[in-house]
Amino acid sequence: MRGLEARSAALAAALLIACGAKPVEPSPVGGPAPTVVVPPKADTAERPKTPIRHPDREPPPPRAEPQVTDEELARILDEAARLAESGDRNGAMIALRACANKVPASVLCEARLGILLLDVDTRRAECRYFLGEAARAEDAGADAALYRELGDALMQLAMFDEAALAYQRRIDHGATDAADYALLAGALQGINGREADAADVLRRAFELDPTEVRYLHDEAVLRGQLPGQAGRAALLFREYVGRVPEGESAAKLEIRIAELEEIARQSGEASAPKGTAKKGAQKGPKEGPK
Repeated sequence: MRGLEARSAALAAALLIACGAKPVEPSPVGGPAPTVVVPPKADTAERPKTPIRHPDREPPPPRAEPQVTDEELARILDEAARLAESGDRNGAMIALRACANKVPASVLCEARLGILLLDVDTRRAECRYFLGEAARAEDAGADAALYRELGDALMQLAMFDEAALAYQRRIDHGATDAADYALLAGALQGINGREADAADVLRRAFELDPTEVRYLHDEAVLRGQLPGQAGRAALLFREYVGRVPEGESAAKLEIRIAELEEIARQSGEASAPKGTAKKGAQKGPKEGPK
């Protein structure tokens, strides 16, 4: 019987050693020896670092890979357009990544990808990156229609500098209606220090379409905020009052006109604006802002 116990103890000790445990000598009192389990050594080997990018907060890495061929680019753009039209926006975005962030940049590819990313909250930084890059890059393949979409998308993100650039490119590509200049003026108003430029662009819009008196009104509002242009703003407001339906906003605007005329008088401004029509001319156009 003792031999059987000895063999059992030896077998148990062997199993403990195999499992990483260390047998302890029997206590002098007798009875089974306690088992002390030795924990495995910590793995201190250095692992390769794989930084995780957060596309909602971090833009893509700097562009380095070469752009695909013209034929492949055309195929990708066609496929992405087909997928987006069928409702598969994710598929379209996956397709466009093959030509995005490459050298040289493709405005068509990155603008389309950025516009699709507008609805993806978890990729906001990536969206801003591609839309901004598309506005800044030169691409003979882009057209006025694309720059309109691009500018509108940038305005949604309050990226006014880039939006103004996109709208200016739209004009450069032949879109020269009054509404196109009004879009550019709207973006310029969001840029600190560009209010005078915005007013000049609105003047151009009004010259192209004198029936849109809201351009005249908005120009007057902007010039009334600029140093040295209070008198000109007052005359623009008077012209606007003469063009809108009887009584519309007139009472409120007369108060503002009086304020501007007083500012102009105290500062000694020359108040006559250049290139404006006479008061009361061309009555009865589209209504201005109320």
